[in-house]
Amino acid sequence: MTAVPLACATNRPLQRHAATINQKGGASSEKKDHATFHRHAVGGRNAMQNQTSKRQKLYKQGLNDGQIARIQQVSPNAVAHWRKRNGLPVNTVVQKAPRPVAQCRKFLYDLEWRDPHIAKEQRVSAAAVLDWRRSNSLPANQSNAFRRRQDRARQLHDLQDRIVKAIGTSLPRDIAADAAADLMLAVVSGSVPIRDIEKRARSFGNRALQEFANAYLSRSLDETIGADSDLRRIDMLVDESSSVWLEEMGASWH
Repeated sequence: MTAVPLACATNRPLQRHAATINQKGGASSEKKDHATFHRHAVGGRNAMQNQTSKRQKLYKQGLNDGQIARIQQVSPNAVAHWRKRNGLPVNTVVQKAPRPVAQCRKFLYDLEWRDPHIAKEQRVSAAAVLDWRRSNSLPANQSNAFRRRQDRARQLHDLQDRIVKAIGTSLPRDIAADAAADLMLAVVSGSVPIRDIEKRARSFGNRALQEFANAYLSRSLDETIGADSDLRRIDMLVDESSSVWLEEMGASWH
């Protein structure tokens, strides 16, 4: 995940200019460079852990490599490598995930699957699906659009694309991918109806952005970075006062 910087990075050319004016200022700039490096390193580790956690959730829902890759906006090979490294078998179809039967059944029904197709996917009798539908006062789906298995698989791909499109491109790419993954899980579990995808997309985007921000807000500025480092998180904040002073003294940008 691409880290959202807490402050603008210090300008390296101006730092080099500062070194020729004030030796102490140069040392301070080196410290800021070191802090900036650590900030991005810590942010990168947090982003990787977050992405891995979301990938595990998607895998447990039964999504295959290509479906996970589409949601997280990575290559299928990257997902396959992660899966093999963790000794996980291939997921063949999304519906085989170990989620509650009723939630899965409603999800498939909202996709306009007919009773025999739902029954076949869930390995139950068509009569069981019929009883469930009647108990929930749901009319029968009459569409013939998804009779073939490949048509139903394509329908799921289209649903994933719809979710990614609903999240949009206004967020940083990795945060948008997290939001899309969360929304997909909500749709599959039945907590968000398919018809409400576009309506709920913005709230999922805001939630993903807030989760990323909370990863920093929950930590003390006096916390030490790393076990063998004296650098604190407060040292990661950029002090612009030296740059202002240099400009007042006539330093220029190069």
